Amino acid sequence: MKHFNHLRKPIVAVALVGALAVGTAAATAYQTITASLRPDITVELNGTPQTMKDVNGNEVYAISYNGTTYLPIRAIGEAMGLTVNWDSATQTVDLVGSAAGSTTGVYISGDRAKEIALNDAGYTESQVVMVGVELEWDNGRLVYDVEFYVNKTEYDYEIDAAAGTIVEKDQDIENFTIPTTGVNITLNRAKEIALADAGKQESEVTFTKTKQDYENGRVVYEVEFYAGQTKYEYEIAASDGAILDKDVDAPTTGSGTGATAGITLDRAKEIALADAGVNAANATFTKAKQDYDNGRLIYELEFYCQNQNCEWEYDILAADGTILSREHDGFCDGTCTGSGNHYTGSNGHHYGNGSGSASITASEAKNIAFQHAGVSSGAVWDLEAKLDYDDGRLEYEVEFKANGVEYEYKIDANSGAILDFEWD
Repeated sequence: MKHFNHLRKPIVAVALVGALAVGTAAATAYQTITASLRPDITVELNGTPQTMKDVNGNEVYAISYNGTTYLPIRAIGEAMGLTVNWDSATQTVDLVGSAAGSTTGVYISGDRAKEIALNDAGYTESQVVMVGVELEWDNGRLVYDVEFYVNKTEYDYEIDAAAGTIVEKDQDIENFTIPTTGVNITLNRAKEIALADAGKQESEVTFTKTKQDYENGRVVYEVEFYAGQTKYEYEIAASDGAILDKDVDAPTTGSGTGATAGITLDRAKEIALADAGVNAANATFTKAKQDYDNGRLIYELEFYCQNQNCEWEYDILAADGTILSREHDGFCDGTCTGSGNHYTGSNGHHYGNGSGSASITASEAKNIAFQHAGVSSGAVWDLEAKLDYDDGRLEYEVEFKANGVEYEYKIDANSGAILDFEWD
């Protein structure tokens, strides 16, 4: 498989600071060419493989023409933390901003992030079981998520991809056993096994995830793909190719089931922005795609405010615009918001600032969880409580540890009822 590291030649790349616009005025006349679509080419950003997607979340690939490899500009621009705008009237692509908030556009590699985490933990790579190093967005910046195990202790690090500083770290004792089974099949073989079980040919599907992971002390492959409107997810043992878990999510049929889209992706964005109280001009979307969840067609949206470290995630029902879930991370001081940010959907639901409020406080939700768990507040550590929406309901998610046990609670933010709980 061909790899391109750090977007270096022969890929045409530009170091972007400020704003860059590319229009038809700077080009020759429109031409029709014959080029090669190259799904075999892997693009890496500072050593981390990237899955390039279009604005609708569909995977896109490099193209080769006359000895030069061309990459989708939206996918590459957004991977580097830039806002990519398209003006159809002037046929202009406009890339705005500095790469991931950096004035230099220079990032550390995944290997360097791993080295920083290992040095902080006091281990060498030969002493740990490395689970993964992934480049992702967190509060409007690129970070490396580094995870590894030493014996039964799990280490999680977030490393700033621009500065190389440790943003966050966590250490947990887990019921984890170092894998004793080896890797006897390849990732391609795991894909073949999943396709055969689904009764599909590779030409009939679109892969959205194929990666190696650890699950319950063994090496597995996670394989995810779409065939038409049906989503398939597989977990396959790397030792012998056994299918450990699979999930098929197909759209239901009939009226009123949410299997068809009644609103557009743009309208879903409007609903999410209005509910968050964020002006569109201040928002940068990092995910905006259609998906299926429990037989319902939904829009998955993620965006952050360019002015503050605020990030939102929404699931919105495509049939009528109902907000199914909402998650907010970070703090806004009001510079992201504006007035008049309200929207009423075709189903009569109202979205916008003040669309819902909790009847109990976060402290009361914590006490409900402590009382149910039979622990005192003094014995609790690693406590987190946040307000969230799930299936249109306002609830508190409370997580904490006490006496060697990890607790997770979901508590109705209006009635105080315990909706779900888990002890591990």
